[in-house]
Amino acid sequence: GVYGGTQMVCEITGNTAYFGGGSYGSALIENSALSGNSAMYGGGAYKSALRTCNVISNAVLATSGSTTVQGGGAYQCVLDRCTIAYNSANSVSPSTGQGWGGGVTDSTLYNCLVSNNWARHQGGGGAGSTFWNCDIVGNSVTNSSSAFGGGVNAGTQYNCRIIGNFSRYRGGAASGATLINCTVVG
Repeated sequence: GVYGGTQMVCEITGNTAYFGGGSYGSALIENSALSGNSAMYGGGAYKSALRTCNVISNAVLATSGSTTVQGGGAYQCVLDRCTIAYNSANSVSPSTGQGWGGGVTDSTLYNCLVSNNWARHQGGGGAGSTFWNCDIVGNSVTNSSSAFGGGVNAGTQYNCRIIGNFSRYRGGAASGATLINCTVVG
């Protein structure tokens, strides 16, 4: 992917790295698409700022051991008016590894659509993140004994619509999260 700098009207696709498969540390990515990238942390982007981007079909995947992977679409990022969809966070060792934040982890989102993302353990749409005026729709977590927050796990959501999310264990819409002026629909 790309490291640092500014990217505008770009397609960043099919890259692999330990941190930020598509982008690591970019000051700004604007009007761009990040897709098909993979990493252990931040499949699409890590420690980057994204504006009006499509973050689609990226993945974080642990291949062995007790690793926790985080942020299929983005990890520790700021996203504004982005679509974050069809990203995943998975661990091939479900008993010892964990996948958190299929869409995003530890990120801040403004006016975004977070849709159809998947995580094995926590936060199908997002984990530990802050959402402002976002739609969080159709995300899921599927581990049979430790799936928390199909839409979101932890973090704070302001003025969001959390619709049609699924958890196999606890909190289909949200688990351990603070919801302020949100609409939650099954």
